Amino acid sequence: MSKKATRIFASKKYSKKNIQRQFKKFLFISSQLVLLSSLACGEAVDLSSSNLSSSDQCQPLSRVVVAAKPEVMLVVDKSGSMQYNFWDHDLDPMTEEVTRWNGLHGALEKTLQNYSDKVNFGLQLFPSLKAEQKYSELGCLVEDDPEVLPSSSNEGDILEVLPDSGSQEIYGGTPAARALDNAMYALLASNIHSKKAVIFISDGVANCDSEAVNNFERFEVYNDVVHDIAEDSFVEDKIPTYIVGIDISKEMTEVDQDGQPDAVVPFQKFNELAVQGGRAKSGEEKFYQSHNQFDIEDALDEIVDDILDCSVELNADLLDKRSLKVFIGEESFSQVHDCNQEDGWTYTNENHDRIQLCGFACESFQKEGSAQLDMSCE
Repeated sequence: MSKKATRIFASKKYSKKNIQRQFKKFLFISSQLVLLSSLACGEAVDLSSSNLSSSDQCQPLSRVVVAAKPEVMLVVDKSGSMQYNFWDHDLDPMTEEVTRWNGLHGALEKTLQNYSDKVNFGLQLFPSLKAEQKYSELGCLVEDDPEVLPSSSNEGDILEVLPDSGSQEIYGGTPAARALDNAMYALLASNIHSKKAVIFISDGVANCDSEAVNNFERFEVYNDVVHDIAEDSFVEDKIPTYIVGIDISKEMTEVDQDGQPDAVVPFQKFNELAVQGGRAKSGEEKFYQSHNQFDIEDALDEIVDDILDCSVELNADLLDKRSLKVFIGEESFSQVHDCNQEDGWTYTNENHDRIQLCGFACESFQKEGSAQLDMSCE
């Protein structure tokens, strides 16, 4: 981890690495307690497999797997540029243009309505609602904790916190690094074992470095700490960051005291961030570029669909079975060859330790919330 990223993470009560170390320590101690308990009760504990007969190694089993709702932090830019820049949000020349914030608000509202029953969303704004329209640290304020932590069906909580679509109080710079750091910390601190991800939405490049010695450094110098956080979180913590850009320019920014970093190419920075976040798109645009509200909605649909993948990990006691049947609701699904064209399931790798539900099986799994796996030795 770079020195820049370290100074961000050091502000937390517990570092991410410390959380991981404590968790691994807990798992080790728990395993030892289970072993000691077995010995204390007079149970023979044979750790080798040599004493197991072939019939012991393969017995029919039935398991119920639950579709754990993923936890997703929405890291949302509410800097001043989201208010003073207007766009044709609906591609209708007969309607007036609206602010970028207006279009983003509409897209977020639709996404929350469509997916809050499948995803536990949380919200981190940058800057915070307390930020002021001032060329000082007051324009870079970020809450110590996310405005809304991920939880079930909290669409109303998020919409209540978001400034109204027509708000005229969208102020401040772009403290993206601290916001992303807070979001990652919230996901790591969660005690829910589920898939985790961040959706980062912004219309400009990061500034508001917490180590800035003056306002020029605070606003006119690019804060690349955000790249370290995205990369470290994906590589070390397996939490990806999906990048959604709003009208991101391919032109170099001017060298001027205008509140945005000088002499950087926003398109390039967003591409780099998408790669480091682990969810880069193919082609020239590595991030999800949006030029209107429909683009944001489509991007969020695609991202949530990717997060809601229907893969199921098989426990070790299921790996030696010969036949697998998947039951979801009243439907039965068998193994298929083409997951893109058929309804059923397929193994995702040669180890046969994970299956992917396909087509209607995936839709049913997300709707029902669980599936039954029947394994036999046939």
